[in-house]
Amino acid sequence: MFDLIQPASRILVALPARMRRLRLAASLLALMPCAAESATAIQTPAVLPEGQGFAPVWHGPHTAQLDPALARLDRALARRAAADGLTRSKNPTPIDVTEDRALDDGIGEGLADDALPGTVPERYSISVTAAGLALHATGPLGTLHAMSTLALTARSGGWAFGTQSACPKVRWRALRVDVTQRFLSLTDVERRIDTAALLGLNILHLTVARGDVFRVESRRYPKLGSGSTIYTHAQIHALIDYAAARGLHVVPEIDLSGRSPTLLSAYPDLGHDTIDLARPETAQFLLVLYGEMGRLFGSHALDPGMTLGSAPEPARTALRERLATRLKRDGGTMIVTDTPRTPSHAAITSGADGLVSPGDVRAADAMWSGGAASDASRRATIINTILKPGPLE
Repeated sequence: MFDLIQPASRILVALPARMRRLRLAASLLALMPCAAESATAIQTPAVLPEGQGFAPVWHGPHTAQLDPALARLDRALARRAAADGLTRSKNPTPIDVTEDRALDDGIGEGLADDALPGTVPERYSISVTAAGLALHATGPLGTLHAMSTLALTARSGGWAFGTQSACPKVRWRALRVDVTQRFLSLTDVERRIDTAALLGLNILHLTVARGDVFRVESRRYPKLGSGSTIYTHAQIHALIDYAAARGLHVVPEIDLSGRSPTLLSAYPDLGHDTIDLARPETAQFLLVLYGEMGRLFGSHALDPGMTLGSAPEPARTALRERLATRLKRDGGTMIVTDTPRTPSHAAITSGADGLVSPGDVRAADAMWSGGAASDASRRATIINTILKPGPLE
C-alpha cells in the first residue's frame, strides 16, 4: 500500500485540466512499473478538499460491490474527520474510476500458486488533482484497495496532489485470527476483516478448531463443539459475504488433536486414548467433516493445520493426500501451514485486542510495491480510530 501524504516540497504532480485527461494519465501510469514518480514542487493549494460523499463516474465494468465500497469509504472518512475535529466540504468529491482487466497485476513470474485465492489482478493507481480523484485498477479488487488507501491518506480535510501506483508483491496476504482460545463475536470478526482490508490484505486466515475446541456448527457431527460457543452456518455465510464485499477470502484452519478427550467421548468409534487413523471409521469421519467444512466456507483453500499431530507421519501423510483429493473434487484446495512457505505467502497475526500496531502496518507495506509509506505509527492510529466505533457496515 502507498501513501499520498507527501511534504509540500515533494508532492507528486499531474495537473490535467479535465477529468478525461486525468483518466488518460492514470491509464498510462497503470502500464508503468509500481514505483513512485519523480516529485515536482507545485503551488498551493496542495490538497483536494475532502467532500461529503462522492460523485462517481464509472468507466468499464462496474461491479455491484463498488457502490457500497464508496459508501464505506465515506463513513471511514467521516469517522476520522470527527475524531480529528476536521471539517469536510459540503460538496461531494468527484471521483473517476476505470478498470482495465487486460493489464497484469505486476506480480513476477514464479509467484503464481494454484492453491492461492489471490490469483486475480489487484494493481491500482490513484491520481489527485484540483479536478478530483481518478482511480485506475486492473479489476474490482484493485479498486477496493485504492479506496482503502484513500481512507488512510486524507489529512487535514484533503488529499495531497499526486499520482502513484501500487501492486502486490505476494498473492497470499493474510490476517491470522484465532477464535479457539478466545471466542469472538461476529462484530469483532467483522472489525478484523475491516482491519485486513485497510492494510491491503486479501485473506482472513480463521482458526476455528484446535485441540478439543471446535467453533463451527457441524450438521454431520452435531456433538462437535458441544459445551463451546460456536458459529452457525448462517453466521459463517454472513462472515464470508462481509469479507467478499471487502476483497477478502475466508480460509478456515481446522487443527484437530490426536489426543482429544472431548472428541473421543462424543465419538468413541474413533479410538480409545487417541484418535486411531488405522480405523476406517476415523478416516471416514475426517473426510466427511472436512468435506462439510469445505463446502460451508466455499473455500478455494482449507487448512488442516497440524491435524492429528500425534499420529505417525505416514498415516498423517496418507490422510492429507485423501483430504486434498476430496477437497479438489469439491472445487477446493488444501493449504498446509506447517510446511515451508513460498515467497507468495505472508501473514500478520491479529492481537487479542484487535488493534493495529505500527509493526503490522510496516509488515503490510512490505507485501506491496510502489510508493513510500508515511509514518507507520500515525497510520496505525488512523486505522484504529476509523474502526474504534465498530465495523464499517
